[in-house]
Amino acid sequence: MLGSIQNEKSTSAQNIRWRIQIIQVKLLKVQRGEREMKTIVFLNNKGGVGKTASVTTIAHMLAARHGMRVLVADIDPQGNASNLFGTTDFIQLIKARREDVRRKETYHIGDLLVSTELDPREVIRKTAYDGLWLLPSYPTLAAIEEKLKADIRHPQQFRLKEQLDRVRGDYDFCLIDCAPSLSILNINALVAADEVYIPTLTDDGSLFGIELTMTELVDEVKRYAGNLSVGGIFFTKFRSKLGISRYAQELLDAVYSELILPFTINENVAVAECSHKHMPLLAYDPGMKVKATRDYAALTAYIAAKQEAEGRNA
Repeated sequence: MLGSIQNEKSTSAQNIRWRIQIIQVKLLKVQRGEREMKTIVFLNNKGGVGKTASVTTIAHMLAARHGMRVLVADIDPQGNASNLFGTTDFIQLIKARREDVRRKETYHIGDLLVSTELDPREVIRKTAYDGLWLLPSYPTLAAIEEKLKADIRHPQQFRLKEQLDRVRGDYDFCLIDCAPSLSILNINALVAADEVYIPTLTDDGSLFGIELTMTELVDEVKRYAGNLSVGGIFFTKFRSKLGISRYAQELLDAVYSELILPFTINENVAVAECSHKHMPLLAYDPGMKVKATRDYAALTAYIAAKQEAEGRNA
């Protein structure tokens, strides 16, 4: 009992020190006229809508074309963003699991959610691309959710935010890739975020996924995380000549007209090929010959310009 109380006091003192450090970093950045990291979630409760493609492409473009320091946080147990950037050493992961030994190179985002004492800088990895870092996922991340639910000592939904706050001075952007689910993992992502962008296809399931995302996740999180706003909704894998595409645009406009962005990502096989080649779209198509690459470049420029404008108005 006494040991438990002492551990709680130690953890509380550590949290206070971290919060003081965060405030000091914020004050220093204000004095220098620097901006703080903006955190953006890409989320739709429907799978296969292009969340990972959007996160990896826009993150890389922010770094490569706009000179930003970007952190990609992969909170999807599938780990597609982590696999694309090629930082996962599966041999090391398997060895560590069999030996029951944790090495620094096997740390992942789930460790940050369950261990408040772990420094996120020990988990974040540099990618092969300038200005781009990764907070990787892990195949057993889904099991972390049960651990979060079982731990009643600390608020479940603020774990990721508290960890990302500790590196707010290190990056300009943090883009979070999420699984298509109504999970505590996605709630953590939304609580940590400043904005949420919702990619969608033109099928009915994807459109209903937007409704679930808005009502079951975004609106609920806004009740206790008032800083969250919706950046917008955009179509992916879009084919303008199809009647279903026009129908979907009209249907979405009837419900969420104020949230529809003037950007659509046209369908192209190059977007899918990037995943198999483990490289972001701009690295695969540096000359931007593919229309989808140019579409993403326009959306990325919008996101970067929006952050610049918010920085000037702060």
